[in-house]
Amino acid sequence: MILGIALLGTGVLLLAQTWVLPVAYLVVTFVGFSLLGVGLGFFATPAVDIAMTNEPLEKPGVAGGLFKMASSLGASMGVCDRPGGGLRTLAGRRRGPDARI
Repeated sequence: MILGIALLGTGVLLLAQTWVLPVAYLVVTFVGFSLLGVGLGFFATPAVDIAMTNEPLEKPGVAGGLFKMASSLGASMGVCDRPGGGLRTLAGRRRGPDARI
């Protein structure tokens, strides 16, 4: 599980390298997405296994639904935060001759 998190983080860091030349960025992006997918596989499989095995046998749907809801909620919160972060940055900028760049 820790290996999965490390691979996910490495994939995200590779995808953030936007300063690389366009041809090299194609390679970096391919490697980054590959590490992201492999890391997600290493992380998600044990996480689902833990969530499903610790639930009573008569309630498997509850455990699966709760795990999927938490996964979807985490992704949606990440998507919702990005525009808000950008708007906070723009709103905090000063205008006029004394504005710093």
